[in-house]
Amino acid sequence: MIAYYDASGRYVWTGSSTVLVPGIPAPPPHPYAHLPMFVGEVDQATQYHDIGSNTPVHIPAKPGEYHVFDWTTKQWQDPRTLQDLKDAKWAAIKQ
Repeated sequence: MIAYYDASGRYVWTGSSTVLVPGIPAPPPHPYAHLPMFVGEVDQATQYHDIGSNTPVHIPAKPGEYHVFDWTTKQWQDPRTLQDLKDAKWAAIKQ
């Protein structure tokens, strides 16, 4: 398997390599060919690429339904504001 990843380590494409056969025209360059490439098994949905060790790393479990993964810090972040949290708490109290 071949996996291309961006500067944050996010895998942007995975697939197999193209085998060149003599007499058959080569395919056009891959659209992600300008990015770094890792050869090996990866799971785009559950892993990112650690650039320092050049290995796939599992994304930690999502701590809550509102969390989103920050590809730069490699941590889950809750994007809700303090006001969002207050509004949700107030709505729960009123029910």
